[in-house]
Amino acid sequence: MRNIEDESFDEEARLNGATQQAGFRLKAARPLLLGASGVLVVLLIIAFIVGLANPYHEPPARPHGDGDGGDVPPTQDLWTDIRLPPYIRPLHYRMTITTDFDASQFLVEEFVEINITQSTSLIVMHIDRLTISSAHLMTGFFGSNSDMIAPTSITYNVTNQFVFFEFPNLPSLYASGNRVFTMHLMFNGTLEYQMAGYYLSRYTENNVTEVMASTDFEPTDARSAFVCFDEPAMKANFTITMLIDPAYTALSNMPALSNGTMQGKWKSVPFETSVKMSTYLVCFIVSKFAAVVDRVTVPGVTVAVWTTPGTIGQASYALQVATAVVNGFNSYYGIPYPLPKLDLIAIPEFA
Repeated sequence: MRNIEDESFDEEARLNGATQQAGFRLKAARPLLLGASGVLVVLLIIAFIVGLANPYHEPPARPHGDGDGGDVPPTQDLWTDIRLPPYIRPLHYRMTITTDFDASQFLVEEFVEINITQSTSLIVMHIDRLTISSAHLMTGFFGSNSDMIAPTSITYNVTNQFVFFEFPNLPSLYASGNRVFTMHLMFNGTLEYQMAGYYLSRYTENNVTEVMASTDFEPTDARSAFVCFDEPAMKANFTITMLIDPAYTALSNMPALSNGTMQGKWKSVPFETSVKMSTYLVCFIVSKFAAVVDRVTVPGVTVAVWTTPGTIGQASYALQVATAVVNGFNSYYGIPYPLPKLDLIAIPEFA
């Protein structure tokens, strides 16, 4: 018969045995832990030495455009910082965008009004895979008819996707009380099948391959369609005009002001000025799509679903759901949809 004392003895033995086994494992693992710690210390020392020997590797500059090649590089802080300087902020972009499917490219003329709150000789903007052909600075708002000043250099930081425009007389203009300036830029980019930036899509309609161009800027691909301040906090208004083949239709964030007028071989379609918004929300599309439209269900808002002509019969249900969702959100949040229209476009790669 086992009594309480025997059971207590057995329990103590088991505990002692477990403790001894744990101690044995700790002793056995101690050399491994010491070895690992030693390796970690060595790696940290090596990393520290390398950091001291080469604290900064400057990405290559790629001179281009009207400048003289960027003989005077930007300051070290601007060159290494991955964020735009906070003392230059956009106010209003005015862009005329020509979409040339035959040449697989787009051309942009851009006027961007900026507010400068600190003396500087450099204007820094985002750019990615665009070729600048002309750049000038004017004092005041768009249309002020002030003198156009060419930069003395245009320097690219390809790694950070920055372009630096150098204006040596900008500090004196700032000292004279000027705070608002307008950048006038001309540039072009390539239309590619890449589902980012301003890109090409294709689909088949009646056994014919058709092409279209649309935008996907989120999170940081607006800079590959237009030179801009491509950070969400850098909000501005946008006034967009599309120059397109007359066989196509152009869409953007805001309603078109007209059906378009011919300018040479292009149809010019102007759009209303947008609300203040981030660059990644900007949208423009050129296609031969058809639409079903509802101007009644959502008060004050025109809702449309755009599809390839061959699938337009499937768009009615999508339109019904879209109007119900918008009304539901308006009611639930108590905040009305803020724009005069809502377009839902069935892009082939996404649909």
